[in-house]
Amino acid sequence: MTQVNTESWRRYMAGEQTLEQHHLGRWASVGIPEARARLVDVEYRAHYDKIRVRVGARAMLSGLRSRGLRIGLLSNSTQEYVGERLRKMRLEGFFDHVAEFQPGRHKPMRAVFEASADALGARPAETVMVGDLLDIDILPALDAGYRHAIWVTNQSAPVPEAVTAVRSPRDVLRIVDALGLNAPPGNPSNPGVAGR
Repeated sequence: MTQVNTESWRRYMAGEQTLEQHHLGRWASVGIPEARARLVDVEYRAHYDKIRVRVGARAMLSGLRSRGLRIGLLSNSTQEYVGERLRKMRLEGFFDHVAEFQPGRHKPMRAVFEASADALGARPAETVMVGDLLDIDILPALDAGYRHAIWVTNQSAPVPEAVTAVRSPRDVLRIVDALGLNAPPGNPSNPGVAGR
């Protein structure tokens, strides 16, 4: 099923099918009739409502904000879904920019990272990426010219240069401080932090 879902998502992201076609088509491709596919898809997507904020994430966002940094959010989910989740989790006030999702324009595309830095009023070389997916968040941000990337992961894997691996969002502030990203208040060229 994972391979079917991945291929269906790829086709949606490429603009080859609508979101509804993605939702229903992945089930039809494994032999589930369309009428049943709608019910199965609703049940499948209900798990997203159980997603919670990572421990330490709220403190990290508050700490970034108190340092005078602008914060962006890049997601490959729809704007409607992201907005709803941010409201439910009471996180919407932390972000200066939420990247608008569009099929055919998504992470890991370089243009998405460049546009997000620009929306924060920063050059990529002034921007740090915080994310949990090496191939979708971290490496593409560096390819777009971001100054550094902080990979929140439990994996024990070698990390490329300009990447710091941490286990928890709580560790992010320590790295931001070590990078000297504490911007002076009122500085119009405060660097930005983009995150997943």
